[in-house]
Amino acid sequence: MFGDGKQIKLLRELLYELRELRTELFPSKLIINFVVGDIKMNDVTLTLTPPQTSNGTVTEVYKGQSYTPVPGDLTWSLQDTTKASFVQNPDGSATFTPLAVGVTQVGCSDKTTGLAGTGTLNVVASPDGLTINFSTPV
Repeated sequence: MFGDGKQIKLLRELLYELRELRTELFPSKLIINFVVGDIKMNDVTLTLTPPQTSNGTVTEVYKGQSYTPVPGDLTWSLQDTTKASFVQNPDGSATFTPLAVGVTQVGCSDKTTGLAGTGTLNVVASPDGLTINFSTPV
């Protein structure tokens, strides 16, 4: 009905090549975004100074289109839990709190799509005080 074995094999190879091309042209990916206050940072490196906190959110891209994944499908992680802690929120985001000076990797994966992304959380020491210097009056 669909041709002989050679034609079927050729069609399967062509389908495989088309899928590979689609992946190259429209890669799927998971992007971690950090939010501090009202500022959203698409850069995947975040620097926090205690007691500052940040929300991590996720955007997934499929066939060139961005969408928000199902919150219950996301799993957040930290490489070094001595540098920061996090709480996974019902909306799929995670709130990160710095604990100690240093750097740790932040990860997030989607169990349905299999996509995963990473970011870097850099915790720096809080300043001891604020000094204001005035110039000589003119």
